[in-house]
Amino acid sequence: ILSTAEFYIHPSTREALSIAILEAMVMGKAVVANKVGGIPEAVVEGETGLLVPPKDTEAMARAIIELLQSPPRAREMGEKGRQRVLDYFSAERSARGLEKIYEQFIVAKILPREGSLDEEARRLITCWVKEIYARNAQQREKTLASTPFWAHESEAEQRALLELLRPAGGEKILEVGCGSGRDAILFTSKGARYVGLDYDYRTVNVARTRLVKENIRGIFLVADATRLPFKDCSFDTVSCSEVIEHIPGYEKALKEMGRVLKPGGKAGLTTPNRHGVNGMVEGLKTLMHRTINRVATLDSFDPYDKWKTRGELKLALREGGLEVKEEMGINFIPDFLKSSSLWEIMVKIVEPVEDKIKRKLPGLGNTIAVLAEKGPLENADKAPTLNVLPKENLTFLLFRKLKEALSGKGIGKIPGVLPLYWFIYTKLKPDGVILMEVQGSKMYVDYRDEGLAPYLFSTGVYGRQDTELFKEQIRPGMVVVDVGANIGYYALIAAKLVGNEGKVYAFEPVSNNYDLLVANIKVNGYTNIIPIPKAVSNKCGKALLFINKVNLTTPSLSQDNVTGHISTDIMSAGLSTPSLSRDEVETITLDKFFEGAVGVEKVDFLKMDVEGYEGLVIEGAEKVLKGNNLKIFMEFWPYGLKNAGTDSLKLLHRLQDYGFKMKLMGNSSTGYVEIRKIIEICGSKPDGHVNLFLEK
Repeated sequence: ILSTAEFYIHPSTREALSIAILEAMVMGKAVVANKVGGIPEAVVEGETGLLVPPKDTEAMARAIIELLQSPPRAREMGEKGRQRVLDYFSAERSARGLEKIYEQFIVAKILPREGSLDEEARRLITCWVKEIYARNAQQREKTLASTPFWAHESEAEQRALLELLRPAGGEKILEVGCGSGRDAILFTSKGARYVGLDYDYRTVNVARTRLVKENIRGIFLVADATRLPFKDCSFDTVSCSEVIEHIPGYEKALKEMGRVLKPGGKAGLTTPNRHGVNGMVEGLKTLMHRTINRVATLDSFDPYDKWKTRGELKLALREGGLEVKEEMGINFIPDFLKSSSLWEIMVKIVEPVEDKIKRKLPGLGNTIAVLAEKGPLENADKAPTLNVLPKENLTFLLFRKLKEALSGKGIGKIPGVLPLYWFIYTKLKPDGVILMEVQGSKMYVDYRDEGLAPYLFSTGVYGRQDTELFKEQIRPGMVVVDVGANIGYYALIAAKLVGNEGKVYAFEPVSNNYDLLVANIKVNGYTNIIPIPKAVSNKCGKALLFINKVNLTTPSLSQDNVTGHISTDIMSAGLSTPSLSRDEVETITLDKFFEGAVGVEKVDFLKMDVEGYEGLVIEGAEKVLKGNNLKIFMEFWPYGLKNAGTDSLKLLHRLQDYGFKMKLMGNSSTGYVEIRKIIEICGSKPDGHVNLFLEK
């Protein structure tokens, strides 16, 4: 029997008959062989199973039918506490369907419509699984009450998820595999907005009924984890506890979870650990099993309880765009003690130790619990390739050194010096991207962009007073929104100041600028900046963006507003005249991006410079502006606002109605300014503009 058996039918997926036979032979015990329905049966000390010759599909079918037709016999074949497979047999309608298929195959050699007997069997097993999970959900509370060790494990999983995810009020959470609604109560008690889904409508009904009784609000759906019915970037958090081990092709489910998470969003998972205490015991059995049974993976039930190693889980999460940030091991007591009288004693001994070693030795836990995060760069593997110049040419380097030596000497006040300086600059500047240090961060700067590069080269700062005021306002842990981020000048400064507990959302629709923004985030290793390649406006959709190709700091949704804002000194030095192009870009509102922003994602600071479209940004940010005690840096340009269809006076009054007071940036006075005064200063000329600082 041993030499010819490649497949076994056995009521326990954890205890292979072949192991029992091998152990018996090693120990000199007798192995009794019988025949059941023409199929060899081996019996070793009450452990029994049917053996099928290699590649004998007909014999395999007869063996399955033998078990399906006699559930009591199958039950006798299983050890106490190891009757997992009997759950499948109890779904009688599905079992009979499979039996019919096998009988048809034996009699008429007709393959099922899928073209493979195994595929049809798997399809039906999936139906069984749904029925089993539905029944388990209905009986869960009763089971936990009568089975202390399961209740202990369930509570440990909940504590781990709570510790890792730290759910906050208003946070939008998706639970994949909601089961009986256990974790729905956990998350909603923290004020989260909850959405739960499961594979079977009966399971979902159990969870929904439970929450109604508890007077808890939540949404429940029937859905497939490998095809989530949500748009990209819909959730702040995804939770998935003790589910992925039951999903064939679980990698696809993890990718779906990554897809529906917002950039910077969190995923919390628990799953059995193949290398934990239980896994090590089972691993030894599997190793012995495979010396006999070379096709162990043919066990039809095995794919629905696939245990993962920590390494496998990390790799699968990474492929789904999720990076593990924290992990812990839970439930260190081996399974074989759970049904014994020693279990309660072991809990008292092990539980205090578990808390100390769960993070230091996570690999020993029977369950892995991880916190993974969706990176700020959704396409990090597709980060832009920049044509970076290895270094500045020698002549330009000497010119820069001379400029640094003479800086602050007052030479620029001599008539004709500044125009001469800019003329030399235009003749000697590099024709490409240079990596330089700006305000404490590394920054790729394209010298062909005549809007930003000249200032960074000349002074190392883009608006000294504005920059200093910006630095004074940003604090650790803040959430900063940069609308019109360009290549990241302000975003990089903010990232250093807000630290790991804060976030910077940088919106930039111009592709050249966005590529440099992404490169600048990566070269500094900042993980707290989320770049978004969209224009912010008063509605979601698409729009034409007008771009001055030689001055990428002045893109606008209005062609008349692409003026360049370059100083007369630079223009008189002979820099390039504007060269317009236009691109179709995606638009989004801040309210849409921060859905339910109040309590979901606080906003502490908003900086915007969008060439006259500030009015439309504000129009699409009513909830953000009303619901947050934030500060604003913005350009106020009546001429540009008018071209964009915004009444500048009404815009200032709207901001005042939201509770904002206004100051002029760059003004030595620290007092607030009246709306009338701001309008007087700017007038309606094309060059009439000021930068405003607003606070409540």
